[in-house]
Amino acid sequence: MVCPDKATIAQSTQSIFMSGVMVGSFIVGGLGDHFGRLPVLIACEFLCAFFGLISSFMPIWSAYAAIRFITGFFLSGIIIVGFVLTSELVGSSKRNLVGTMPALAFACGICSLSFTAWITQNWRTMSAILGVYGLVLVPLMWWYVMYIALM
Repeated sequence: MVCPDKATIAQSTQSIFMSGVMVGSFIVGGLGDHFGRLPVLIACEFLCAFFGLISSFMPIWSAYAAIRFITGFFLSGIIIVGFVLTSELVGSSKRNLVGTMPALAFACGICSLSFTAWITQNWRTMSAILGVYGLVLVPLMWWYVMYIALM
């Protein structure tokens, strides 16, 4: 990848990613209200994983940064729409449990990210692996929401 100033590229890329999360947080919640939370959640999960996979093939930094913005946009949909959907599906006595389950999944994800980074030691390979892994998990998201509905 052809990069601008390497001293600031990591910070810039993370800022662009978080800008996508911010913009998505304003838009995706309304999409969930309009089209239904479950279809929007599944679409955001798929598109986040897909663009995460695509980011590993970007040859120049500007294209990579644009894809990371889009990935962040859809990540906010997973966070916001997923939390609202699962909170609505359970009674008030189970909301604390259901609200903390994504945090547990996040912690497990961070552990697997560290392990994947240690094994691959190449950001492109790691990004591709995580993108494929996310695509595999899309059907499990459907199962998770149905499981929560039964609680």
